[in-house]
Amino acid sequence: MSYLRAFPSALASRLAGACFALTLLVLPAFAHAQDADHQVAPAHTRRAATLAGQPVTPAASAVVDFGQLARAQALRLLPEHLLPPVRVRPAENNEEMADGAEPEGNVIAPRTSLQSILAQSIAPFAASPAPAQNFAGLDDIPMADSSYIVIPPDVSGAVGLTKVMQGSNNNYRILDKNTGAVLATLGTATFWASVVAVNERASLTDPRTAYDPYNNRWIVAMQTTTSNAGKMLVGVSQTSDPQGAWFLYSFNTAATVDYPILGFNKNWISVSINKYNAAGSAFTNGINLILNYPLAHTGTGNGTIVSLSANTGFCVAPALTYSSTSDTLYAVAHLSSASAAFALDYITGTAAAPVYHQGGTLTRTGGGWAQPNGNALPQSNPVAGTSACSPACKIEVQDAYVRSAPVFRGGSIWYAQTVGLPAGTLTHTAAQWTKITTPSGAFVDGGRLEDPTATATNGGKWYSTVHIAENAAGDFMLAFSQFSSAQHPSAGYAVHLAADAAGSIRDAKLYKSGDDYYHKTFSTATGRNRWGDFSTAQVDPSDDTNLWALQEYAKARATTDDGNTGSNASKWGTWWARVATSVTTFTINASAGANGGISPGGAVVVN
Repeated sequence: MSYLRAFPSALASRLAGACFALTLLVLPAFAHAQDADHQVAPAHTRRAATLAGQPVTPAASAVVDFGQLARAQALRLLPEHLLPPVRVRPAENNEEMADGAEPEGNVIAPRTSLQSILAQSIAPFAASPAPAQNFAGLDDIPMADSSYIVIPPDVSGAVGLTKVMQGSNNNYRILDKNTGAVLATLGTATFWASVVAVNERASLTDPRTAYDPYNNRWIVAMQTTTSNAGKMLVGVSQTSDPQGAWFLYSFNTAATVDYPILGFNKNWISVSINKYNAAGSAFTNGINLILNYPLAHTGTGNGTIVSLSANTGFCVAPALTYSSTSDTLYAVAHLSSASAAFALDYITGTAAAPVYHQGGTLTRTGGGWAQPNGNALPQSNPVAGTSACSPACKIEVQDAYVRSAPVFRGGSIWYAQTVGLPAGTLTHTAAQWTKITTPSGAFVDGGRLEDPTATATNGGKWYSTVHIAENAAGDFMLAFSQFSSAQHPSAGYAVHLAADAAGSIRDAKLYKSGDDYYHKTFSTATGRNRWGDFSTAQVDPSDDTNLWALQEYAKARATTDDGNTGSNASKWGTWWARVATSVTTFTINASAGANGGISPGGAVVVN
């Protein structure tokens, strides 16, 4: 994800990137960003392959204390070498790629199941539970260690035993899990300053945040987008307290890279990333950094870097592994919207000697969809003033790649995507979820949260930035931002309880309604109106039952300024919600009298 930072007296660097764009600016100056919705270059059949990796050690490592850094930052006691630099903006890079160029190839038919016929869109039938708790997350404020402000945020976060931690492109923030009280806020540049050079801190982007409930450790990842010299960054907390000490690691890629996705199991921390040519104009292949996890959380960042086959490995998503015993770490890759093709990669071996396996092309049962792209998400007019567009300026939609980590547990994998429907000509987007079995990758179940009659002008609902979480009982949550021509961009979720019908999802629940209209294009009224690229859903590690969502919404505007710059009035915000999924059930014992009949007979359990 490329981006631009600007300082009060100078525009900063624009660097090459991938799936979407991040733009940072400082008022009163403004920045311009225009980054393509990258697609994978066409490829032939995705054949199964076993790939060798190269041993890697950190280019830099450090131990930092989050709490101490935050206190020093608040008192402005940070030394000069820990502060972000002012940078001169170079000529813009050419980041365009062929639109819709998803790899096609021979498709391997999946094994079918009874549930597979339910993969088509199924209308919602029941209400999702209301949040048991909700509170504000990070919002559109300057970086705590500088004057930078950030568009878009990229919404990552994780839930621990007593605290929640959020990472966005501007700051890290730790909050009390029970009250939502802010405990500490730290600029991303300050957090990573010990392992990246001064001239690289302006290119930090794409934060990922996770919590490992088996080792009670926090894991974070980020990247620098320096052309032909990008770095992959990984941090592991030393305890279950994110305000304490961390081990940080920086790895050289000697390439232009973008869009890391973080997963883990008991053996490895896996971070995938997209690799480009030196100019950042063409995707070449994916890279996977596989760290020895037992060593990483004791201070040694040794691992392996695997280069995936040419023109493959775009936005491969490693799984969050909810198992204390699984020796395999899986990763899902979207391949084609038209043919509903995907791939299941996996890592085996030992912690010290991982082996990466690329899976062949598989098909998701239920038919294809359209690849979303461009400014498509509708919204209502500003609370006050007028929109620069008529009707109100649309917001850029997320594409169909699996942008946040899938979930592995109980031998199955759950993942979520934003899809365009109908498949022929897109009129709206839906939140799609899929369940596959391992190790084959065969389709088991799936469905969509969809408003089938929605268009950009009729008040129907559109969905984007979707993520999925599943608990020990088999309940799961889809979390997303919701859009409509009759509402402001809002944060929501939908729940499927284990007793619900296969293929179904309950009605969407908006837990934080949008306050106002959102428009940040940095160019013309019809330029790219950037929203976040990913979001968060997670099961609570304290009970493995409660489900959490962290989503973006549009905040209230301070003025009516709708100029086509980064310094206008629009604001983004994020919001947390906890959902208790326990449901009271009743058993109906039904029997027929003489000469009568009843269906169904016997004991029937209902919610």
